[in-house]
Amino acid sequence: MMTKIASATQLNSWMEDNCDAIKKLKLYEMSLPGAHNCGMDQKAEMHDMWRTCQSDSFRYQMDNGIRVFDIRIKYYSGLRTGHGEKYRHRHDLDSGRTLHDTVVAIKEFLGKNPGEFLILDLHELDSTPGGIPYKELADYLHGELNEKLLPADASSLTVEQIKKTYPGKTVVIAATSELAVNNWVWPKIMHQWIGQSIVRADELGRYIESVMKAPPTGELWSMSATGYGEIGPTFLENEIDSWYKASGPYQMKSNIINIDWFDRTQLVKNCIKTNVEKALLLPA
Repeated sequence: MMTKIASATQLNSWMEDNCDAIKKLKLYEMSLPGAHNCGMDQKAEMHDMWRTCQSDSFRYQMDNGIRVFDIRIKYYSGLRTGHGEKYRHRHDLDSGRTLHDTVVAIKEFLGKNPGEFLILDLHELDSTPGGIPYKELADYLHGELNEKLLPADASSLTVEQIKKTYPGKTVVIAATSELAVNNWVWPKIMHQWIGQSIVRADELGRYIESVMKAPPTGELWSMSATGYGEIGPTFLENEIDSWYKASGPYQMKSNIINIDWFDRTQLVKNCIKTNVEKALLLPA
């Protein structure tokens, strides 16, 4: 079947550009490109070969088509800063980027691209002694993003239904139940991960194959298609483009595809093509 992608499709606005084609899909039915450890990038204040997973900032990731952000942050209660700046993106190393930086990038991006859905996967929340003030965190996120937050009640709706029922609300926050103090916090996203630190491409390929035999359905879920070697996160562009080729069997059964160094791959473009194909295969 021939995919019919909008001729004017841009990476920064690919969802809106193809809205008519994908409007019958639910978010958990879509193939969504995700940035693993999105706050650990080479343009951050602190980066190194061992922990850095992305090439550039949140805004760069959004502008280049990423729609799911794997967020791992640590709360520092002693910092004399604004609340959002007490949360630092971290992967054994603080990158220097804060949750506030993420929020600012989202607001700026959606100001120019209001039709794009963004999913914030608060995958890991750590803290200094004293724990995380979940209510304060929820109040901060709600205060900053209130007009854009999509309620969890929308999880079973299609894109078309969301736009009709919740106009202008395109930000999903998925997090641990401690943060779920309001109906706008979605359940924590299920991650399929191989479960080992050092991961070769062939091992990862076999693991993905095993998951895709019976992948999760009916909810948001993420495949961690990432490898790690003796010199840090590995470049898997050839493997990613092969495993997740447009309209291929893995793509057609995937939801969130969470990778490192996304801009070295064709993942975003392949996801766009696949979503149009998925929609074409829906019952009339």
